[in-house]
Amino acid sequence: MAIGYSKNERFREALLVYIDMLWHNIQPGYFSFSVALKACVNLKDSRLGRGVHGQVIKSSEEPDQVVNNALLTLYAQCGCSSEMLKMFDEMPQRNVVSWNSLIAGFAKQDQLFEALDMFRKMQSEGTDLVGRLFNGMRSKDLASWNAMLTGYAINGRMREAMELFDEMVSSGVRPDEVTFIALLSGCSHAGLTEDGMKLFDKMDIDFGVSPCLEHYACLVDILGRAGRIEEAMEIVKTCP
Repeated sequence: MAIGYSKNERFREALLVYIDMLWHNIQPGYFSFSVALKACVNLKDSRLGRGVHGQVIKSSEEPDQVVNNALLTLYAQCGCSSEMLKMFDEMPQRNVVSWNSLIAGFAKQDQLFEALDMFRKMQSEGTDLVGRLFNGMRSKDLASWNAMLTGYAINGRMREAMELFDEMVSSGVRPDEVTFIALLSGCSHAGLTEDGMKLFDKMDIDFGVSPCLEHYACLVDILGRAGRIEEAMEIVKTCP
């Protein structure tokens, strides 16, 4: 019954079925754990999620990867950074879903540098994020798009970053300040002067994102690297 409620996005009812099992001393299995955790994620209820985690720990068997990933996603989506990192560090196995949950969790909390650091660590462990990250995701929110865009940009893969940006906009997700910081920084390091300047203009005109100091700093860097010092100095004079 719980899975039926979950499939129909009736997550509160799914949790009530799980709680009723416990009330009647029925020991839940990992399938029940994963359904309950999914409900907690969608309800953004970290308190109940921690309760389910406690039941997982009390269980006689080691949790499988599905349950571990569900716990990681719970803490990532609820902004519980310390629990998220502890969960990730203690996972005996990690797949692309695990890495994605962690990176998206950092991005969701605007911890961009931590997200980039995890991206690099993931690549060093041989996980092919570029081709598989989005395939392991059930849904893509702005934080997830930003994490992916930042990953491409920081690794100098601006063609893929720009293609992904176009795909994001086409899917109806509106970019934010973090999106353009990633893209402008990538353009700067890749020497894409004209592309960077066009992006800077588009962010306000097309998307209503007002440039902040970080965006102006990226633009100054873009012009400076291209040897256009006078233009860069004019930007410095006008930036907020």
